[in-house]
Amino acid sequence: MTNPRQLQHFINGHSVPGGDSRWGEVFNPASGQVTARVPLASAETTGNAVAAAAAALAEWSDTPPLRRARVLFKFRALLEQHLDELAAIVTYGNGVAVFTRSGNVAREFVRCIEVGMVGVNVPIPAPMAFHSFGGWKRSLFGDHAVHGPDGVHFHTRLKTATGRWPQDMASGASFVMPTH
Repeated sequence: MTNPRQLQHFINGHSVPGGDSRWGEVFNPASGQVTARVPLASAETTGNAVAAAAAALAEWSDTPPLRRARVLFKFRALLEQHLDELAAIVTYGNGVAVFTRSGNVAREFVRCIEVGMVGVNVPIPAPMAFHSFGGWKRSLFGDHAVHGPDGVHFHTRLKTATGRWPQDMASGASFVMPTH
């Protein structure tokens, strides 16, 4: 890319330039090519962002829970509507694998295979509550939940067994994992 995109900050609903002449570069990890330039915020820009966030928090705190849920569901719908575009941006900017960038791809793969476990790689050791794979179908917490005997079965037997799966199957050792 000969002309990298010039990014801006998004503060209080508006695109805002960085505030001074310092810039960071975004690289394509596969080619090393600069794909975008990011303004590094000045102290004034950072202060404006913090003030806008504090003002928004006060208003959001007074918003009834049902209205908040509707706003978050609308936001989730927008994320899902633009999922491929967002996944491409993350992949392009970070060089991540398809399973890391897209939970939908991982879920489809899980539906198509008969054995094994598939997960989505995240840079934190715990699932994000906003868009995770647990919870009720119409909740902010994902598609399904595992409770009761099935949940106990998964967490005590399957998860433990897969966590203890032998590393060197090529040595000729056999391993049987009961699922019930």
